[in-house]
Amino acid sequence: RNIAISGSIDPSGEVETVSLLMATLRFLGADDPRLSSRVEAVLRAPGRLWTEQRCRDGSPRDLRSVSVPTRLLLAHGLSRIGRRDEALAVLSSAVGVLTPLGLLSGTFDPATRSLRGNFPLAEAHIGLIEAAFATSPRWSEVM
Repeated sequence: RNIAISGSIDPSGEVETVSLLMATLRFLGADDPRLSSRVEAVLRAPGRLWTEQRCRDGSPRDLRSVSVPTRLLLAHGLSRIGRRDEALAVLSSAVGVLTPLGLLSGTFDPATRSLRGNFPLAEAHIGLIEAAFATSPRWSEVM
């Protein structure tokens, strides 16, 4: 059975990063080239370290504010396709923006290193837990 996966890169180079959910939901196997190609597309996209938020009409919401959950999805996706070292680096950078209480918001301003948007955001915390589990060593590696 063939499964088609829709995703696009718009003329400005923005990638639909929501397609990274395929890794978290295990919609595709880790060795499926479609999963690898989506992760690679996000890595090649402008602003790949912190994906910019866009309005529905495509206009920039605030070019300084970037999505925390997307960053965590990228860490999970990298881990799923076997690029654990890169995934750990991405996760580490996301953990670096936690508040002293360990809270995250929906967006982050890299210029001022401040959290913005909905605060605290459950989606970001769930993404953090998922990414941490995905990048953790397997029991067979530590026992």
